[in-house]
Amino acid sequence: MAVSQTEDATGAYYLYDFVTDTQNFVDYPKMGVWPDGYYMSGHIFNASGTVFLQGRIFVFEREQMLKGLPARQLQADLKKYSNKPQFGFLPSDLDSLTPPPAGEAAFLIGPHPTSVNRLTSARVAVTWAVRRGLD
Repeated sequence: MAVSQTEDATGAYYLYDFVTDTQNFVDYPKMGVWPDGYYMSGHIFNASGTVFLQGRIFVFEREQMLKGLPARQLQADLKKYSNKPQFGFLPSDLDSLTPPPAGEAAFLIGPHPTSVNRLTSARVAVTWAVRRGLD
């Protein structure tokens, strides 16, 4: 991942390399920016890329990355939020001059696992200073 060191996109960048899975293939990453982190959803396939296993959410420590400091990564399988593998989830992205309230959870939205005419959502909150996990 590359994070600009300034507001000038043609300037210098901080570079980060995160291991997202040591055994399986992570496909179709989608990024979102939220005050507490950079969020990425991904589809986890077996090592050969032939069998879909589950969806996963990754959160990268944005505050540290903006300063070029060592940053942590957290991840959770989206099965945690339902009894079926989740496919196609997208993380929310902050595109406003007005930030959400402090501590507001990020949102994930995707197709409902059992109905083609419905969407489902989840909320994910990270507290970097207190715990090393996703709520």
